[in-house]
Amino acid sequence: MGCGTGVLAIVALKCGAAEMVCIDIDDWACDSCRDSVKLSGVEDKVEVRCGSTEVLGREEFDFILANINRNIILSDIARYVAALNAGGSLLLSGFLEEDVEDITAAATALGLKHKQTLAEDEWRAMHFVK
Repeated sequence: MGCGTGVLAIVALKCGAAEMVCIDIDDWACDSCRDSVKLSGVEDKVEVRCGSTEVLGREEFDFILANINRNIILSDIARYVAALNAGGSLLLSGFLEEDVEDITAAATALGLKHKQTLAEDEWRAMHFVK
């Protein structure tokens, strides 16, 4: 979610992911993602979709990477949890230290278990498991 240039999907594929679905609300980001995955030689393993959580359909995923801001995470986290397989990972980034408490509360209220928080300057990333 929030695929931008597709760099996180490309790295995930290089680290062993079998396939990726990349989603962004911005048409430019979707086009950029398509260009990046083609240049990286992984276009046969990537599907790019423009839209928000509505383009997830009824699919379930082993992991979801969401590199977006706090407000969108809080708005969409229930949909992410619904789309995760049991034991699946939700990896969240793109938010600030001050957002950690609200995001943790929303995630745990939906039954997710907090595994790790990473920090770089004021930026945070979090890993939850269903």
